Amino acid sequence: MPAGEDPSRSLRAATLLLDENIIKAEAISARLEPGIQYLRDQGKDVSRLESLLEEYNGLVEEAKKYRALAASSEEYNSTGTDGYSEDELPAEDIQKEYLIQSQKSMIRANLVLKDIFEEFKLLMPGNIELNETEKLNAAGEGRVILIGDFDLNLQLQEGEMAVMDLSQDSRIKIKGNYLLEVKEGRPEKIFVYHIKSADLEISGSRKTLLLNGENITVEAEGKGYAAFFGNGTYIVEDVNGTNRKEQWAINSFFDEQMMQKEPDKKENRTPLTGMHDPKTGIIIKIY
Repeated sequence: MPAGEDPSRSLRAATLLLDENIIKAEAISARLEPGIQYLRDQGKDVSRLESLLEEYNGLVEEAKKYRALAASSEEYNSTGTDGYSEDELPAEDIQKEYLIQSQKSMIRANLVLKDIFEEFKLLMPGNIELNETEKLNAAGEGRVILIGDFDLNLQLQEGEMAVMDLSQDSRIKIKGNYLLEVKEGRPEKIFVYHIKSADLEISGSRKTLLLNGENITVEAEGKGYAAFFGNGTYIVEDVNGTNRKEQWAINSFFDEQMMQKEPDKKENRTPLTGMHDPKTGIIIKIY
């Protein structure tokens, strides 16, 4: 702890963060349940999802229980005699221990949540894992998530592209009518392209893109993950030239959460056409 910092103030800050995480976890659970029901209605085997959600909810409840015990200890500390419990232990130490246990339960819950999302990826229509030898072609309208080290050729009309993660060796070459918005306030900047109509070429070893538009065309080669929500089709071609055609998912219960705009972020919109260098944040203009 930095010199001069008030321990009680740090404890209050940690407690507030814990309370926020518990509230978020309960909200996530409420969103997961209709998602599981959607898959059940589609005839999917959701037994593992149900088991994982039960485990997740149990850990969140456990965190809430320890948090309530910490609150009781805090109340005892303010009204008890000399700040000691009936067991002659400092009430503040007991409060801290309950908060630590609550935090540990939330950490375990988050690990289970990762497994839940992985299971959803396997079961949700419109989701595909690409290996190095496969090619992906897709066209439609709606929302698209692209994560991986594949090379991309994109066309987008009347929509947006959010770049949430981009490796240093990545390049975005874009030509068309668009505005670039740079969002601050995170460990890494988020680049949001508000596109009227544009063609894009994107390369690099790591990227996370969220697309939203009326007319989206995707060509991808390489290893990665793609998810399509809306009205459209996609074709995966393997190394033998065999094609597999699938429909985009007509609904997504958690893509909206990923696409939500965050308030109170500093924004900088720039009308440019060119190449985005993630290392410098510079757009090289193309005529």
